[in-house]
Amino acid sequence: MVRKILILCIFVVSILMTMGCQKTAEPKPDDFSLYYYWNTGALPPEYYYQIEIEITPNRSGILTYQGGYAADTGNIATFEFTVDEATWNNFYTWLSENDIFRNDWAESEDILLGGSTTQVKLQSDGEIYVIPSESVLTKDGREVYYELEEQINQLVPSMIWDGVAKLKP
Repeated sequence: MVRKILILCIFVVSILMTMGCQKTAEPKPDDFSLYYYWNTGALPPEYYYQIEIEITPNRSGILTYQGGYAADTGNIATFEFTVDEATWNNFYTWLSENDIFRNDWAESEDILLGGSTTQVKLQSDGEIYVIPSESVLTKDGREVYYELEEQINQLVPSMIWDGVAKLKP
């Protein structure tokens, strides 16, 4: 009986020690913001479009859709939204855990010509981090970028993505 109690005490103490040793997430800085840009790549004007997403530190976001090239200013739609605090904090944590806050992205010698042009800029704690276009990243960098892109897309409400889908050629 004493042996069982001793084993149970050791088990409980080891669990408590493990919990105390876990890395706590860094608090999200007050200036944390996001800028995201994506376009279809080299397509004729009637099939080309681009999307920009900007989310400010107060979690207000705007998605801008533009059909056609820059000269076609008549085909622009904007959608405003707010990211809830828990989602914004989880996004920041995901970025931290996946080592996204850096500026040393390796570029490939094999650039993807004609593909989408992308850019992600993150501001955090006074620093600006730029993730270059997926077309110039290495294979490993592109894999991380695609995960990041999925995380960014989830910040935008699905009803906005439904609205964007109706605008696409």
